[in-house]
Amino acid sequence: MKLAHRLSQGHDLAAWIEQQVCDMQLSGSVRVRLAGTCFIVAQEHHQAILLLLSQTHPLHAPAFALVRPVFEAYLRGLWLAHCAKDAELEGFSHGKSPPKMPSILSAIEQTPGFDSGQLSDIYKQSWSDMCAYAHTGSQQVLRWNTGDAIQPNYSDAEVDEVLSFTGSIALLSTLGLAAIATNESLAASVLAKAHELSYQFKSDSAISRE
Repeated sequence: MKLAHRLSQGHDLAAWIEQQVCDMQLSGSVRVRLAGTCFIVAQEHHQAILLLLSQTHPLHAPAFALVRPVFEAYLRGLWLAHCAKDAELEGFSHGKSPPKMPSILSAIEQTPGFDSGQLSDIYKQSWSDMCAYAHTGSQQVLRWNTGDAIQPNYSDAEVDEVLSFTGSIALLSTLGLAAIATNESLAASVLAKAHELSYQFKSDSAISRE
């Protein structure tokens, strides 16, 4: 798929998500407020990636650095929504750090209604690369070194992968919001949009039982 089309598709998706969630009704519980914020932050990071890559001279480095925060915000949203104990919610709401990501993933995937192993597979395959881009590791640095100069040298395939992955996580975050709002209509709309865009994920990986 041409990058211009993928970017246009991404902007359309971000606008669609914003339209779906802008007037959502959510309960005022600590759990819902914290989880809902994480899902919205994941969506905003996705929007930021689109803006960075849509510049006349695309800003690849910060766009790639935001891939980890998109995924991380989504996972923390799931953990807060479905796994965190009341004491953990209280601690997080007062600045205490959440568990490390492997513990969060383990808790999510032991929760009824979630596909066991799907998120862990992404973590195992891609987390170290996400961290390298976020923290200026070798993957980021090497993509600025060509044979002749220091300049961005990201392949179209890599940019396309970032757009596709973060778009799918933005949609999953919208499913996360549908779950905490018990909004079945929104969940159905999100799954229909995913099918329309050919994103491949299972509905039970993002929306848990009530």
